[in-house]
Amino acid sequence: QRQMWIRDRMKRWQNVLARFIAAVIIFLGLLMFAPAEYMFMVYCLPWFLLVSFGCYSLFTIGINLATLRDCPEAVSYTHLRAHETSLHLVCRLLLEKKKIQKY
Repeated sequence: QRQMWIRDRMKRWQNVLARFIAAVIIFLGLLMFAPAEYMFMVYCLPWFLLVSFGCYSLFTIGINLATLRDCPEAVSYTHLRAHETSLHLVCRLLLEKKKIQKY
């Protein structure tokens, strides 16, 4: 499972690198062949892309923190405990108390 996770991360970084290289090639092409009246927009393009990437990164971090996708065990445990009734809680606490007293 860990190897699959590493392989998925590597694929993701390969995609990011390929897109970055494509963007650099397009930008260099625009610098070489853009008409003079559009050069102002071409010079602003890297700043626009940098700000857009920053916003996307913050959004992605926020979504991952809100959904707890990094730790499914914690999500299932929290979900299980959220649906316990007071009777379940009392029974679980009594069982845990018995376990502690045995040892």
